[in-house]
Amino acid sequence: MGAVAMVEGRERGEWIGAVLEELYDRADVTPWLTAVRVGGEAVTCGQLADAVQAQRRAAGMECMSVESSLVAAVVRCLPGIVALPPERLAQMVLDIVEWIGRDVPRTVVEHRSVG
Repeated sequence: MGAVAMVEGRERGEWIGAVLEELYDRADVTPWLTAVRVGGEAVTCGQLADAVQAQRRAAGMECMSVESSLVAAVVRCLPGIVALPPERLAQMVLDIVEWIGRDVPRTVVEHRSVG
């Protein structure tokens, strides 16, 4: 994906929803399968899916976005990444979400000048 292309707005929300559906499907079929490994830490599909659901329940379904729930679950399941500098932590979480959603098609919105 190029520097000027990204998933935004409603499309981003739809993509994140599809990423979670993919995660839940993987967790149903192969809960023991490693979803993400960072350094010496690993989290399975089942553990990550359970953590997302726990975050959604704890915050209330309407109070926390689906993406926020996924981010909170990643940090909860991989606590070692919290020690990273803020910019590196943000990039790490983005990379993890991208990895989890690697098989999910996305709508790409390109920024361009109109003139």
